Amino acid sequence: GGRRVEGKELQTRFEGWLPPRGLRSSYDVFLSYRWTGGLDDEIAEGLFFRLSEEVVDGRAVQVFWDRQRLEHGRNFQADFAGALAASRVVVPLVSQRALTRMHRLKAESGCDNLLLEWTLSVVLQQGGVLSALLPIMFGAELDPQATPKDISADTASPPACVASLFAAGGPGSLPEVMVAAVHHEASAALHSLGHAAQGVSRLEGLSVKGTVGALTKYLGVAAWQLSLSHVPPDHSVAEFKRVLMEEAVRQIMAVLRASASSAPPSLPTPRQPQPTPDPAPGPSGGQSDALAVATAAVEVERLKLQRAESELKKVEAQAVKAKAEAEKARAEAEKAKAEAELARAQASLKPRSGACVIL
Repeated sequence: GGRRVEGKELQTRFEGWLPPRGLRSSYDVFLSYRWTGGLDDEIAEGLFFRLSEEVVDGRAVQVFWDRQRLEHGRNFQADFAGALAASRVVVPLVSQRALTRMHRLKAESGCDNLLLEWTLSVVLQQGGVLSALLPIMFGAELDPQATPKDISADTASPPACVASLFAAGGPGSLPEVMVAAVHHEASAALHSLGHAAQGVSRLEGLSVKGTVGALTKYLGVAAWQLSLSHVPPDHSVAEFKRVLMEEAVRQIMAVLRASASSAPPSLPTPRQPQPTPDPAPGPSGGQSDALAVATAAVEVERLKLQRAESELKKVEAQAVKAKAEAEKARAEAEKAKAEAELARAQASLKPRSGACVIL
């Protein structure tokens, strides 16, 4: 019989075929975002998988996305701070939902981890540790089907899916306070990572409003300014997400390729796992290799199927919603028709002007 192949060995042999997982000593891109259960999460997940398929310096782009990289049983705050400092490009998703909690922060508030990430990003960029900061910015999510119906589809711009980040309730209205817990954690992280000289002094006076304001001064993707194709209103959101993803990947890859000559920073103590040595081939070596290849291929197909099922569920939900809206529109049309017929019947029963009534 063939030799049993362990999961760790499979992962080592076929790492290039599987979605990247676990911590590394360095990264090309760090995705910094708030868990909102909405657009922020979708963009972060989409960027992780899209960028992981790209190539720079003759190898796959390495992306830090917390859901794939953080490991159970470890200090997640220390790990994401270390990953951020060991990345070339930090991509903060600055959205209205991400800022909602920050509007309520006070000096004595607990540590907001997203604000901590953004504070470290600003400090490390100013200290020359990062190659670039590339924010993706968007305001409140809008309903494209709420566009006025009297606008000609030939002349009107495609309906907006997000508002400007700088509308009411944006970065300009954030509190001018320094959160002590955030500054404490940022200072500790900078000392631990060996960047105290470049960063600790820059923490002084960096308020919530000042941190977000500094981020938004970097040139990135302003989602409300994207040019969209004319599509039916019920397809506008999908078109918006497609264009946003393409533009974000384009800009990020341009920055990475421009800085390709410089190696990405690495953590002071690399934790990259050592490859498992290939066992000496035995009589059943060919069989075991075939089994390993087949098992890895099955895993790849399973992951593809899982993603396809997720997309199918989204499409089915949209179809159900569209059907319900069509039924509602049809019922309203039937009601309007019945009301019109009733009005005509009532009008026909009224005596005409000037008619004689015989008693």
